[in-house]
Amino acid sequence: MPAGNVALMAWAIWLAIPVAVTLLVAVWTWLRGRAPRVPTTGQAMRAHRRYLEALVVPARGTARIERD
Repeated sequence: MPAGNVALMAWAIWLAIPVAVTLLVAVWTWLRGRAPRVPTTGQAMRAHRRYLEALVVPARGTARIERD
């Protein structure tokens, strides 16, 4: 490839880099910003059961310590 052709296209290469990075960031942002999937009935029931079980467990530090 002759050096003259590269020099003529250098501006396009330098312009393509920020355009490509901007497109990648836009796709990444779109993927990260999507709403979470709606759980199936079974998943929702299991999550609710775990939530209710966690409510029964006493919090740390709530038990009274009897001192002599």
